[in-house]
Amino acid sequence: MLDIYHILAGSADEVIQNYNNLVGKPSLPPFWALGFHQSSWQYNSTDVLRDVVKNYTSNGFLFDTIWVDIPYMDAYKDFTVNTPAFGDIKGFAAELHGNNNYIVPIIDAAIGFGQDSKGTDWFKTGQDMNVFIKSSKNPGLFEGSLIGKVWPDHAAYVDFMHPNSTKYWC
Repeated sequence: MLDIYHILAGSADEVIQNYNNLVGKPSLPPFWALGFHQSSWQYNSTDVLRDVVKNYTSNGFLFDTIWVDIPYMDAYKDFTVNTPAFGDIKGFAAELHGNNNYIVPIIDAAIGFGQDSKGTDWFKTGQDMNVFIKSSKNPGLFEGSLIGKVWPDHAAYVDFMHPNSTKYWC
């Protein structure tokens, strides 16, 4: 089904106003999201993250957010933390928030095989909830899930259109 709308008005401003009334007005992101962000794959511990933030702030740079790439993960698997190197990441986040700064840990769309250090198998959980993109090439393998090879080695990809995906991801 395709819906077609004709927006007729006397001026471009009126067309935009009518369009916004039709689809809704855009939301403004939080102020910090518009500020300075820093990221590097090479930040391999909370000590390194603290040094990076300290170097920016002590040299007078405005700093809002630091992004943490996959080294914070246990074996590069989503929903995990490499506790030997990033065991104090919650404390570091609290320090940042105390200074009106933020931390954004990345999450990959690929879910690795096997258990994390706490014994949770996110791949099996996803299989049980049937949330992974399916493969027509090898429907008999991995319950038909599309398998790729990325950071956590072999991994499946969440089908975010599946009704269970939000429950799984959250």
